[in-house]
Amino acid sequence: MDNKFLHFSSKAMATEFVLCMHHRDAIYAGQAAWEAFRLLEQIEAELSRYDPNSDIARLNALALGEALPLGEHTFACLSQANDLCAASRGAFDVTVGVLKDLWLPEFTIRGKIGRRIKALLMPTGMNHLHLSETGMTVRKDAMVQVDLGAIGKGYAVDRMVERLQEWEIRNFLLHGGTSSVAARGHAPGRSGWPVTLHHPLNRVKVLAQFDLIDRAMGASGVEKGRHIFDPRTRKPATGTLAAWVTAPAAAVADAFSTAFMVMAHATALKCIANTSGIGLLLLSRTDDGRSVIRHNFPLES
Repeated sequence: MDNKFLHFSSKAMATEFVLCMHHRDAIYAGQAAWEAFRLLEQIEAELSRYDPNSDIARLNALALGEALPLGEHTFACLSQANDLCAASRGAFDVTVGVLKDLWLPEFTIRGKIGRRIKALLMPTGMNHLHLSETGMTVRKDAMVQVDLGAIGKGYAVDRMVERLQEWEIRNFLLHGGTSSVAARGHAPGRSGWPVTLHHPLNRVKVLAQFDLIDRAMGASGVEKGRHIFDPRTRKPATGTLAAWVTAPAAAVADAFSTAFMVMAHATALKCIANTSGIGLLLLSRTDDGRSVIRHNFPLES
C-alpha cells in the first residue's frame, strides 16, 4: 500500500498547530494525530496564564512562601525554562514575558509612561521561583509573574513528537504557528522536510532554504510588535529583527531564539560555542535591514 500525504491541524495556544505526515494507513495516522492534539489540549490547560484554573494562573496569584503542587507538564516546562535561563546567561527568562502587557500600543502617552515605570519596578527573575521535585511543587519569594509563551509551544511540540513516535509515526513535520517546528523522517521524495525562511520585511527575499532533518527549529522576531523583552533592561528587544535557531528539541530552539533577540551578537556566538547542537541565523537591525549572521545553520539543500 502506498504512503498517503496527510494534513491535520488544531487551534491551541493562540495559534494553529499543523501536523503533516505521510503514512500508508490514513485511519491509523488520524488516530495518532488525534492523540497528539489531545495531549496538546492537556498541556495548554496547565500552561496558559489566561485560564484562571491553570497552574500558571494559580502560580501568578500564589502568596509568597506558599507551596503550589504543579501538574506534570507545568513542572517539567518550568524546570526546563530554569535550565535554559542558566544556559543563556539570563537572556531567556519566563518572568519577563508579562511585561508586554505594559507596552500595549493603545495606551495614552500618560498611561504609557506610568505603565513603563511599573515595568521597571516589577519584580522579575527565575531566581525567585523555587522548584521542588518532592511533590512537584513551586514556591516564590517575590511576586513575579510567569508567562511561558516563549517556550510553551516548543515544549508542547516536543511532547507531541514523543506521542507520535509512541504510535510509530516516523515521517512528519509538526509546527505551532510556524515558529516552533519539529521534523522527523522525511517528506516524499526529500531527504527531510523542506523549510524556507524569508526576510520579515521583504517576503520576496529568501534567507535560507533547506531540508530540516530530525531536528527542531525556533523562530523569534519583532515584526509583529513589541513582545520580546530584555531581562536586563526590562525593555523591548531593539538590536535584532529576527532569529532562527535549530536544535535537537523545539523548546530549546524556542528559548535560544528568544534569548538571541536580546543578546549582543558576539555574546550569542560565544553562547553557541559552549552549547552543542545549536545552529543560528540572525538578522540584524541595520540601516538596510539585511545584515545576516549565520553559525552552524544550513543554507540550502
